[in-house]
Amino acid sequence: MIAARRLLFTGTVAAIGGVSFFLLGLPLPFLLGSMSATALLQTLRSDTLPVPQGVTQFAQALIGVSIGFSFSLSFHQSLIGLAVPLIVYLLAIMVLGFVSGYLLFKLSDLDGMTALFCCVPGGASEMISYSEAYGADSRIVATYHTARIVLIIVSMSFLAPWLAGGPGGEAITGGAEPSIGLGASWTPLLLLIGTLAWWLSTRIRFRAASFLLAVLLGVIGNGVWFHLDKAPLSYTMIGQMLLGVSVGSKFDRATWIRIVRLGKTMMLVMIFTLLISLGLGYLFYRATSAGLVTSLLATIPGGAAEMATIALTLGCDVTLVAAIQMIRLFTMFLVAPGMTIWLGRRLAAKGTAGKG
Repeated sequence: MIAARRLLFTGTVAAIGGVSFFLLGLPLPFLLGSMSATALLQTLRSDTLPVPQGVTQFAQALIGVSIGFSFSLSFHQSLIGLAVPLIVYLLAIMVLGFVSGYLLFKLSDLDGMTALFCCVPGGASEMISYSEAYGADSRIVATYHTARIVLIIVSMSFLAPWLAGGPGGEAITGGAEPSIGLGASWTPLLLLIGTLAWWLSTRIRFRAASFLLAVLLGVIGNGVWFHLDKAPLSYTMIGQMLLGVSVGSKFDRATWIRIVRLGKTMMLVMIFTLLISLGLGYLFYRATSAGLVTSLLATIPGGAAEMATIALTLGCDVTLVAAIQMIRLFTMFLVAPGMTIWLGRRLAAKGTAGKG
């Protein structure tokens, strides 16, 4: 009962943060506001409150339904045309992860396995689990991936709208409604669909089940019953707030201590990864017919639900963004762990002599 009350209090604080950011006119307010408020609350608490993994999965389900409402059923034709650039991108982002990991290994006192698992551009939870299983410091890996995701969310929340609205920016087809109440009558039914997707994901377990099942149910539900251009803001803000709570809750005092200890090195490597990722996104844009903002959101390793949320808010091609992000996650999930373990053992065999 006490834990439930504390979770309710955390949710209230997150909601206040989201609404405050919205009233201030900041980009992606319900995600950034709730994330910032939750991180601050967790830092101030003497005993932190872990947010259940189910909250993250439920948030992904709600966001997946929103994306399903904007989904284009002809997206597979676009992916076929992007096959060659997509393969090149996947190879490049994997190489970038290993180069970043080696750089982190050389510039810090971390062992090779830990440094490499920190920088694999795959799903955070999967990389943390793998790192723990193979003797890496999973606390450092969790801290790095959390900080990386937050850095990318914040950066793209400001950069993407600026690029979209600047001279020669990508044509935007319409973002979120300016009124929270517009279309709110559909919100209970959409919450029911999101809840169904989340429940099914607990029974049918596979990679990103809650997100993918929610997208599928969103496509079917909108095509059969709702026929809306997009989900109402009163609904999407709930998913964004819950996702903000999930990400922000990871920033407790222990996390900040680890960030401070490795702060300069960690930030240097993350900024290096971010800049190179932006460069890869720009090359993807030049090699394809996708818009610049869509290309950046599709290729930067910031999480499928998070980047799709930004695309949905800006009215970009959310179908392409979600599809490429999921392809990246599946590829990293299948290929990267084996390569990471092999390279980590090679670095361990060489020892730590000569590290800067």
